[in-house]
Amino acid sequence: MNIIEKPDIIRGTEGTYIGRILGVGLTEDGRPAAVYGISGRSQSSKQRRLILSDYILGPEVLVEPVGEMTEEQTSRKAIYFYPAIRALNPKEGRKFRTFAVFSNGAHTAEIFGAYTADSLRNSQIYAPTLQEILNMWGPEKDSLGTPRIAGVCFNIDYILGMVSSRENRLWCNPLVNSDRGKIYYIHTYGGDPDIPRAADLKEPAHRRLKSNEPIDIAELLFDSIDPAYVVATAAAVRDENGLWRMAVRNSIE
Repeated sequence: MNIIEKPDIIRGTEGTYIGRILGVGLTEDGRPAAVYGISGRSQSSKQRRLILSDYILGPEVLVEPVGEMTEEQTSRKAIYFYPAIRALNPKEGRKFRTFAVFSNGAHTAEIFGAYTADSLRNSQIYAPTLQEILNMWGPEKDSLGTPRIAGVCFNIDYILGMVSSRENRLWCNPLVNSDRGKIYYIHTYGGDPDIPRAADLKEPAHRRLKSNEPIDIAELLFDSIDPAYVVATAAAVRDENGLWRMAVRNSIE
């Protein structure tokens, strides 16, 4: 089993420090799947972990500190800690379209709220919802102008988006993924650990996905990120009953 078609470390155009990464696709047996990963250089970035939790409408994955917060984490909580994945699961007696939202910041909650409202109204869902939210939030207000990235995964269709300080770029890519065993992904940085720059992405990259279980996928994504920087990974897979199941892998528990 391997999450990607090549066992090599995932690389950007400038190296292996890719920052945050998220992806979406179909497992080999045709189930919708989403992944999220964190890599970091500083102590504040590395002193984090992902935990499984329950939200009102379904499961979620949260980013939380390991032990006491550092001074840097305390002063910038919204940047370091946020819901990374949040899913809407079906409920008896209520018909709506289930989905999972994932992002590298607090905008996860707003995106989830917008698509939940559409789903409960049985509305058609379009990419501009994600695009408008990313445009409103803009890149992170840090010294690197870190891009905000996000995705929404439905059944065989999904949306990935990024708003970047690089050329003031904003794009959203709605696609229908009919290829089983393939995952599409984007990441925040181009790979240079000394001078991180926003990744120069115009569309998602894709690789093979050869697992059906969330824990295997999270573990294999973890192993695909440079071990000098990997912090934590998570995966979500929708099962045969339409329920989203999640798993995490941390460098520090």
